Amino acid sequence: MALLLGLTGQQAPQPLLSRVGLLRPEALVMLGMRDDSYRRQIGVATIAGRIRLIPATDLHADPAEAGRQAAQQVASQAPGWWLHIDFDVLDREEFSACGAAGEVMLPGGLSWAELGALASSALGASGVRGWSLGVYNPDLDPQGRSARRIVNLMADATNNRT
Repeated sequence: MALLLGLTGQQAPQPLLSRVGLLRPEALVMLGMRDDSYRRQIGVATIAGRIRLIPATDLHADPAEAGRQAAQQVASQAPGWWLHIDFDVLDREEFSACGAAGEVMLPGGLSWAELGALASSALGASGVRGWSLGVYNPDLDPQGRSARRIVNLMADATNNRT
């Protein structure tokens, strides 16, 4: 994000240099972060104040409304927009098929129901052009339970857009 926002990358090689500053901060909203103390611990700066960030603790009360508002903000800034979900936004008790050996697992994530409500409402906003999903480690899901949950989330969110 920092590279796409132009906050870093001025010395990047081509073709990355052509992507520096590609995104406008007002056309981006990030939901569900809970890494503030970990970022401080490892000395990584925040982009809070430059873009709209909504931590996981603020989503639990009404994830559908948060998704709707975030999507409407982005849609008001761009004729088309993209929804991206990293599954590490889920609470570790809900989703353990992410990460790698030694990776810090942060508490306080969303439930599947909360993520589903957020995604459904966001996908109901105008201008959505696509949806990508990330941070799934199939090696940590040998029976495919988490994979089935992901597929069900996608089906429910696209069928129940609000």
